[in-house]
Amino acid sequence: MTKYRVVSIILMGILIAAVIVLCALAQVAQSRKAAQQQEVPSTLPQVDYVLGEYDGYLALFRGEQEQPYQILDMPVQLLSDYDRGQIAEGIHVQTEQELRQLVEDFAS
Repeated sequence: MTKYRVVSIILMGILIAAVIVLCALAQVAQSRKAAQQQEVPSTLPQVDYVLGEYDGYLALFRGEQEQPYQILDMPVQLLSDYDRGQIAEGIHVQTEQELRQLVEDFAS
């Protein structure tokens, strides 16, 4: 065998190995992307807002915070027993629009 032929065979082997490694890396990247896409639905939904009571008044909370970000001028005493029970547990909603609708329902 000539020196040229040995070098050609070695270079061909390196090239084939490089192609195999690149294909394996592409497959790993594709698997990770698919796994991330499957994880997204499991993290949702998260509660963003809570309608509850603070010092005897309806109050709006973000998530599980203990201090409200807004206290409404509506005493909980004026609500029905059923509504007071719901407020005592805290009514969880996902969006600010749902929260506004809920407050409107209690105000009417």
